Amino acid sequence: MRESYRLNQEILEPVQGASVLLHVGIIARTSEIDFQTMQNEVVTLLTKLRNRVA
Repeated sequence: MRESYRLNQEILEPVQGASVLLHVGIIARTSEIDFQTMQNEVVTLLTKLRNRVA
């Protein structure tokens, strides 16, 4: 999960200029998930977060 965030953290770059302080914690719902599925879920999460904050 950490690697998925690291690879896709640029999605949140537009939020860096916003006047809010953002702390994010990501919790897995299951331990039996392949990397590609995790990657897709993290990208979806970060995109939704960016759209709501920016």
